[in-house]
Amino acid sequence: MAPDAGAIAALCSSGFARVHESGFVPEDLVLFCELHYSATAIEADLEKSDRFYLVLVYQDKVVGCLRMGSPTLALSKPDSTGIELARFYLDAAHRSGGWGSAMLKMAEEES
Repeated sequence: MAPDAGAIAALCSSGFARVHESGFVPEDLVLFCELHYSATAIEADLEKSDRFYLVLVYQDKVVGCLRMGSPTLALSKPDSTGIELARFYLDAAHRSGGWGSAMLKMAEEES
């Protein structure tokens, strides 16, 4: 079953906006989320071979998402074998219940 890009986009966009709302001009935050977290952007990202998405679904709703992939940050010592955790969002109702730790463990085993 292919991940629901729209549901992933909604979770990631709201999570990013919540975390970064004090660091952006509101209009810029909206534009950033539209550019990087729209359903179209997520669909394109899901197609990239160097990305790994893990999605947590609870009662038919996407409540968690993490993405790992090739490093994109500028490192002082580049590591072509490294993996970067680029996105990790959990719905508020699913935090502090062990879901995040379980998702990280599964992603680590997958990498």
